[in-house]
Amino acid sequence: MNEPENQYAKYCKDKFTDVILKLDSLNNRLFVDNGTECLQSKINRHDKLLTTMTWALGIAYVTLLSIMGYSIRVWLASLIK
Repeated sequence: MNEPENQYAKYCKDKFTDVILKLDSLNNRLFVDNGTECLQSKINRHDKLLTTMTWALGIAYVTLLSIMGYSIRVWLASLIK
């Protein structure tokens, strides 16, 4: 056995196995639903919630502006008469 192969077997082989196990664990936690909710599912749920809240606040804002505009128009009409 020459020196580079000996170094690989002595130092790197176990480290590569550990790295592969950690990457598999990370992949499962991020992308696989295995009985528990994965991180990607949580991110998707929060994204849907934020989108819904943005639409609801936008509708409320437009409604408020419409009511205020109508009230100002009525007030100005009463001042002119």
